[in-house]
This record gives sequence, structure tokens and C-alpha cells, in this order.
Amino acid sequence: MLQLAEQTLEPLASRVRLHEGKVDVAPEGPFDAATCILAMHFAGLEERKQMLPAIRQRLKPQAP
Repeated sequence: MLQLAEQTLEPLASRVRLHEGKVDVAPEGPFDAATCILAMHFAGLEERKQMLPAIRQRLKPQAP
């Protein structure tokens, strides 16, 4: 999926950093935005409850 993202982003790739892995290994940020498309439905309820706050704490205030 990261390869496809790189190909899709090609003209904008210098503005994006892609990270492989779960949120707990992601850099602290702060980041301008985040996405977890195709990830949440693979996680159980308890893991989702941990993922969303962990994503939010790595974002800049008011980031999407």
C-alpha cells in the first residue's frame, strides 16, 4: 500500500512522509494531517479505542 501511495503522490511526494506500522511506532509529530484508511476495520474495538487518541495526540491543533 505504501508503494501505491508513493506512486499516487509522485508529484507531491516531497511534501509527504509515509510511515509503515501501527500508531505506537509513529513519530510523535506534530503532523498536519493523518489518515488510517483501510486500517480501522482490521482492528478490534479495544485497539481502535487506543488508535484514535494516539493519532489525535500526534496532530497539530485543528489538523484534519
